Amino acid sequence: MKRKHKIITQMQRDEITTIVECADLRDYSPLLLVIPFAPVAKDIKPVPIRDRAHPLSEEYILEDLERSAFDVIEIH
Repeated sequence: MKRKHKIITQMQRDEITTIVECADLRDYSPLLLVIPFAPVAKDIKPVPIRDRAHPLSEEYILEDLERSAFDVIEIH
């Protein structure tokens, strides 16, 4: 999607793809993003049911979220 909207170049996309293909599972760890709802309420878009992790889950898309708008909790 970022490539389609020309946010990243083809070269950047290819580099990301290579990194993902070469990375080992140990290179990944879960992150919990804490996003206060009120400041982003006008920007959220619901995820269509067919695209959700589970049909009964409540999921939203936030595009172009500024880094200052959320906290990250690393889970080890």
